[in-house]
Amino acid sequence: MPAVPLQSLWSVTAPAGPACTALATGWRAQAAVIGAGYTGLSAALHLAQAGREVAVLEAADIGAGASGSNGGQVIPGSSTIRIRSSKYSDRMSERARWRPSRRVLTWCSN
Repeated sequence: MPAVPLQSLWSVTAPAGPACTALATGWRAQAAVIGAGYTGLSAALHLAQAGREVAVLEAADIGAGASGSNGGQVIPGSSTIRIRSSKYSDRMSERARWRPSRRVLTWCSN
């Protein structure tokens, strides 16, 4: 199934990416990452920083899927609302519920 072109603020205002050719036969890498969204590019970057030769395979443009269609916000505590209403809310302190989203915010800030 061909990728559907994404029409988002990012896709229509960002400069064009590099022209890439189809993957040539016989190309080698220590790791292949499928998909050039946030997760794929982050995985490729971490592997490359660890000294690995990495190939990123993407069927469409970088960020053409879900990564390119979100607003890019990190909202700490948003999962707390869902947990607070669950049957497990009395088993967790407010601090324990907030901690995972604070870790993500700190990681993103670094």
